[in-house]
Amino acid sequence: MTRWWARLIALVSVLGMLSACTPPPELVPYEGAVTRTETVFVATSRRDLGGDPPVFGKGRADALSYVEHRISIPPEREPGRIPVPAGRPDPERDYLAVGQERLANEAAFIAAINARLAALPAKDQHVFLFVHGYHTSYGGAVLAAAQVREDFGIDSPMVSYAWPSAHQPLLYLYDRDSVLFVRDQFATLLQALAKTRARSVVILAHSLGAELTMEGLGRLRDRGDQRTLNRIAAVVLAEPDIDLDVFRSQLRGLDLTRMAVAVLGSKRDGVLRLSSLLTGGQPRLGNPGDIAALRHLGVYALDISDFDNGAIDPHFTFQSSPDLLEMIRSGALIAALRNSDAGSQVTVPGPGDGDARAVVYLPDP
Repeated sequence: MTRWWARLIALVSVLGMLSACTPPPELVPYEGAVTRTETVFVATSRRDLGGDPPVFGKGRADALSYVEHRISIPPEREPGRIPVPAGRPDPERDYLAVGQERLANEAAFIAAINARLAALPAKDQHVFLFVHGYHTSYGGAVLAAAQVREDFGIDSPMVSYAWPSAHQPLLYLYDRDSVLFVRDQFATLLQALAKTRARSVVILAHSLGAELTMEGLGRLRDRGDQRTLNRIAAVVLAEPDIDLDVFRSQLRGLDLTRMAVAVLGSKRDGVLRLSSLLTGGQPRLGNPGDIAALRHLGVYALDISDFDNGAIDPHFTFQSSPDLLEMIRSGALIAALRNSDAGSQVTVPGPGDGDARAVVYLPDP
């Protein structure tokens, strides 16, 4: 057996085991009384399968579709978890879909976001864009965005970009090809968000979604669309599945004095180690190794290896570790960044009496 096939089998085996650990979150309609809801705006490049409400599959579409979802947030749940019904829906414990509206076009999408922005104080008039990673369904993309908004303590409007992942562990390469297929559409979405009345746009992208994000930014750079790029205040790449050399090329021409770029990674991320094996041992950005190279590139590097999410592999630590989520929600991580000098290294202790800590490396001056 060749090394290539051995690596592929190992990757598929581990990813299949990870996907089998918990039931995949999906949108479950509910019409009863609920305690509280979150609104998630969705732009998707998935094929519209029709229906009312609309259903989006794994197929790739040639144009963006827009939907506004209302998701019930259960009061009885642990931070970092997305509980969905195993039987009868329970609004006290489960994430539930309590309403959705198809938005006719980009103009309607922008108008809906502007309506949300108008009701917020100036400090919250930003747009937060979540880009999911590999092996994610449409419903999973919506619910993950709602969970991130809740657990990060975000008051700004949340947008989820649901790109066409196959949501099958055997189709990793399909997902990688989808990233290339939709990068122009993602750039179009960023242009639409720049047309809103938001003061800025913040992007959080996970795994393969990080590769998509950087490719989309590169499209804007190549088009000379500095207006849109100037509206993007920060890009956070969580456990990014990106080749380090490719990342260097993606950063060229981006003004990191106007747009902060941060990488969150864990040395214990086995999924990215397997991804590295598939590419002949090339290091992935989310396995923090060459911190000095990132700092030299002008990037913030955050090592979150100490944090545990209770799963077999910590590939989703950024959104599922209760201690890390508390650090983010409390503002401790942001305070450490604001109060530190360029080129410095800062250790931020986790909450409580645990030993977990985040190590933050600021870019070289």
